[in-house]
Amino acid sequence: MTSPLTPRPGQTTPSWQEQDTWPTLRPPFPGTEHLKAAEVFSGPGYQAPRPSPDPVAVLALVLALASVAPGVGLAAVAAGTWALHRRRGRWASSPGMAWFAVVVGCATSLVWLWAWWLYHALGA
Repeated sequence: MTSPLTPRPGQTTPSWQEQDTWPTLRPPFPGTEHLKAAEVFSGPGYQAPRPSPDPVAVLALVLALASVAPGVGLAAVAAGTWALHRRRGRWASSPGMAWFAVVVGCATSLVWLWAWWLYHALGA
């Protein structure tokens, strides 16, 4: 079976602009499906796309900041871990937010657990 881009005998290879099926045959680089070509190639030379924060990492950051309430630290750890796993195949730049949520969520959860143990150990 021959590819639709393979020229027949006596034909020249069509340029990539003449190949209307080229984008359908070659998938984009993983994680860049949502990028706009006009934004990337608009300036002189290659313009790196603007990274956008992952919404789950932003949620994890908000939960970490609100983790002074009991139990919210565990939600921050879960959301931060989820954001780190989501980040693997995407063009998102928010590992700092996700790691902050994991660290602060663990710390506040340990403080709340220690305070709960201390309260019950003293028999108050």
